[in-house]
Amino acid sequence: MVLFAGICFADGDFISRAALRDGLWGIARLHASELPEEEGRLVTLESYAREAKWKEILSSLDSWGAMENPAFAGYRAYALVQLGNVAEAVRLLGATSTTNVVEARRLCALQAVLLLEQGQAARALQLVDKSLLEQGDPEERLVAADVARANGETNRAGAIWREVARMPAAGEKLRANAALLSDDFALMTNLLPQIRNETDHGRLALRIALHNLSDTNQWTDSVLIIRDAAHRQPDRPDVQPAYLAYARTALLAGRDDEAAGAYRDALEIWPALARDTTVQEERGWACRRLGRIDEALDAFRAAEDATTNDLQHAKIALIQGDTLAEAGRVDEAMACYRVVMSKYPGTPAGKKLARLVKCKEMEVKGRELYRTFQFDEARRVFAELAKEDPARADKMAYLDVLCLYGLNRDAEAVAKAQTLSARAADPVARTKALHWLAKFAYSQSRWKEASARFEAYADSSPRAADAPAALVWAARAAYADGAFERAVELSTRRLREWPKAPGRAGAYLVQGEALIALSRFAEAVLVLERASEAAADSPADRLTARMLKADALFAMGADNPVRYEEALLAYHMVGHGEVLTPSRRLVIAYKVARTLEKLGRLEGALDEYYANVVLAYRTGRLAGVIFDDDARAVFVKAAFRLANEYERRGLKMQAERILELVAASDVPAAAEAERRIDRLQTGGFFP
Repeated sequence: MVLFAGICFADGDFISRAALRDGLWGIARLHASELPEEEGRLVTLESYAREAKWKEILSSLDSWGAMENPAFAGYRAYALVQLGNVAEAVRLLGATSTTNVVEARRLCALQAVLLLEQGQAARALQLVDKSLLEQGDPEERLVAADVARANGETNRAGAIWREVARMPAAGEKLRANAALLSDDFALMTNLLPQIRNETDHGRLALRIALHNLSDTNQWTDSVLIIRDAAHRQPDRPDVQPAYLAYARTALLAGRDDEAAGAYRDALEIWPALARDTTVQEERGWACRRLGRIDEALDAFRAAEDATTNDLQHAKIALIQGDTLAEAGRVDEAMACYRVVMSKYPGTPAGKKLARLVKCKEMEVKGRELYRTFQFDEARRVFAELAKEDPARADKMAYLDVLCLYGLNRDAEAVAKAQTLSARAADPVARTKALHWLAKFAYSQSRWKEASARFEAYADSSPRAADAPAALVWAARAAYADGAFERAVELSTRRLREWPKAPGRAGAYLVQGEALIALSRFAEAVLVLERASEAAADSPADRLTARMLKADALFAMGADNPVRYEEALLAYHMVGHGEVLTPSRRLVIAYKVARTLEKLGRLEGALDEYYANVVLAYRTGRLAGVIFDDDARAVFVKAAFRLANEYERRGLKMQAERILELVAASDVPAAAEAERRIDRLQTGGFFP
């Protein structure tokens, strides 16, 4: 805080004043004699203070003798503090008195600061109350707030900070400091546009951005602010901690790719972080979750190299072993575990970890047996490990569920998973069991149960990386059950609660399909357009979204024929810029022909049915192409539609030839085609 130098910055004709203003300390002292004596001495003291020449301040004061102005006592006290004699400074200020209220408050403020530094918070509070410091200038009020906070009076301190932050006269720096100390983000947000100083504006913006990371809808904007600060002002004291907090938040939120990138960038911006154990360990976790095993191992090794703590060494070595085991590199994992035991045998950490390492080896062995389909042997290892370490019992029980399922003992697996999901003490095992039950119910087409369990999983593990996907599966199960409104609700909830999470296209797709089923075609078109945009990195989802949008437009044609034209264009655009499978091309061609019929372009429709569906199917099969069920179905529909039309026109020979293509094909409708051919040959008419 600036204590007693205010008069020294007044503009005037004296050279010493100008020199002090311009930072020319020696010239200011040289011309101090041109000022009135007291003011000249204050200029001299201020110039020494700006140069941190504390001994010179004391020498000058001693040479001048006693002076009434308390400002001189303030300079002496400040110099004493800088030279390490805080107790003498406190005594001096306590003995200094003045009848000037402003000067008295300033002396008390300095004395309170010194008392806090000595750990005498209670005495400082008495002084604050006695001197009415909370009624002083902004700096004095901030001192009062510091004292109140040191005494546990947080509400009182907060009220002062908020008051100073709202005082234009306090200046931008003090207002920004007060707002930051208040932790009042509404206040910070309102104050931000009023702060023009780049540094203080940046500090406020950064703190607000960190706070807003908790709101997924503001995540992107907040990250841009944090990244911009890191690249533009990396040396600002608050920037590195804020950037690392962002990286950690991304990691905890399951945004592993973003977290890994943030840690990588942090190491480039601040190379010294390469020796930070926590940063390297967290980078390793992000890479491990992404399956980037070698990168994760490099990070964990760097974390181990950076620590000097044996327990930390052993812990990180174990993590490396777990990472190798998870990647199926069992021999390397076992070697890593044994290193832990041999490297720290006599330390408390080594003794504590010996049993843990043994358990880890057993678990890795059991997982390897499971991976190689030796389910009975894996069950025995997991059961033995549960007895060896009861804390792992729930985890082992979950692994036993997987083994039972692998042995086709579904009823036992379900019963055990139900028990785990209801009673497991380990929350991870409990939620995993719930998720497994949801997937099992879905595989058995028990749609209501699957939907309820997937939703329950998302509710119980909202921070899990697969929680958004679980709600999509819940919506799909509801759709399969015919609960279309429920499917819309679940997919809408997924998009609302995790708007930035990967996999949005899947949520839009099931929502669009459900809206089509509800005949809410206009809404479906809008949703499916969003699905197509969200599926930028998924050609399969993008194609599905385009096809469904075209289907919705086709359905709307019943009320407005113009929509058939839009549907026709949409079908033609489905494969634009995409690589289509033969089956997909066949289905699109059939839908184009059907739309042409609705538009009254029958000849064009017949040509499309024949050339791009019936003939394309026959040519493909001769070339060995395997078509999916949808393609086989449209082939039959197109052929029967052609045969019906030719028969209606009296062209029975052409109708028979088309039907013969179906009869000779490997489709279930071949027998029906044979019956139709027999009827045509006996002279019957098929209306």
